[in-house]
Amino acid sequence: MIGILTLQGSRCKQLLRLAVGSALLIALVIGAGRQAFADGYDFPGGDGSPGNPYVVMTAEDLDHVRDDLDAYYVLGADIDLSSFGEWQPIGTGVEPFQGVFDGGDFKITGLTITVDDGKEHYGLFGYIQNAALQNIHLRDVHIDVAAENRQVGALAGAIKMTTVGNVSVTGTIRTDHLNGATGGIAGGISNGVLSDSYSAADVSGGEHAGGLIGFMSGSTVQSSYASGNVAGNNAGGLIGTMDYSTVVNSYAIGNATSEIAGGASGGLIGTVKLGLTDSEVQNSYSLGKAEGVTSGGLIGKKYIYETIGNLTLVHVCWNNSANPGLQTIGGEPDNTQGRALDALKEKSTFAGWDFAGVWGITEDESTPYLLVFKPELQLDAQAGPGTPVFSAENGFNKVTVTGTSSIPASGRCFGSVTR
Repeated sequence: MIGILTLQGSRCKQLLRLAVGSALLIALVIGAGRQAFADGYDFPGGDGSPGNPYVVMTAEDLDHVRDDLDAYYVLGADIDLSSFGEWQPIGTGVEPFQGVFDGGDFKITGLTITVDDGKEHYGLFGYIQNAALQNIHLRDVHIDVAAENRQVGALAGAIKMTTVGNVSVTGTIRTDHLNGATGGIAGGISNGVLSDSYSAADVSGGEHAGGLIGFMSGSTVQSSYASGNVAGNNAGGLIGTMDYSTVVNSYAIGNATSEIAGGASGGLIGTVKLGLTDSEVQNSYSLGKAEGVTSGGLIGKKYIYETIGNLTLVHVCWNNSANPGLQTIGGEPDNTQGRALDALKEKSTFAGWDFAGVWGITEDESTPYLLVFKPELQLDAQAGPGTPVFSAENGFNKVTVTGTSSIPASGRCFGSVTR
């Protein structure tokens, strides 16, 4: 269970009822008196308390999470939103989601937002603050909003003072305006932590566009990666723009493109802003191509608005096979962290990295992958005898299968599976 920061408001509700036939008010039990419904909606189970969260089983249940923004919720089944229509984000800047949501490792499929109705934040959640979210997997997301100054991400438009873990995303996230922030998981995160998460979504549009996060400030991203392509003003394979934040044990695979004067593109981060406090990137790398007016193999550029803060790079690498002629940071002379793609498939390149508990690598075959992500294996139950099983790699965390799907009726596969 992810640690909870601060949940505003009492978890207990006091209910007063007028006794029939008398004028007496009876005080019911505080705390245990929480009802099994939120503002009149009857969830399949739970009462929204820490020990007995509301159970979310259907699209309708999920839609009613907005009825009680500081309750505890747990997903109890896969949910398909593809026929639900336009999704309305849960929580706003005025009334943010401040509860706890555990996705239970189930999948939410087909989230669609294409109508900009004047809100500032778009995603499954609009605005999250003082909350905790975990084990949420969004598939085939389609978000495309047009107005300026929007924050857009599959999980949330904006995340503030919140801990998020084990989130994954596929799909497309797009805005067609150059203001705002766009990210695979969140448009923006401030004073928060994102860990053990990944996005395979393509991201485009916005002043700050990142494969994982559009804009991050005062926050930490750890043990996470992004594999989608990114385009925007300040475009980064993982983070669009970073300010007094930390990225550790993370990587980006996709390409980053910025063709806007004054913008920047980086394989890992588009722009690092330096002010009164420091930022750090540690044990992280990028593989994709960075293209634009100002580009860097790892970081597109530094933007210094105060001279006190520093940027520290520790054990970082980027792919100079895909980025010939670039420097580690755009506009600066150092390119010593650049490595050929073949070298990025050798364990010896990554001195100081933890290959016992954090990272894995298949020597001369794969670049480093994070051990926290389990390989996803798909079996074709209809395949005939002798047909090879199809395996899907998750962020290079390779799974090898021997044998065939020789018993289609049961979907079982005889053979061996190794990592």
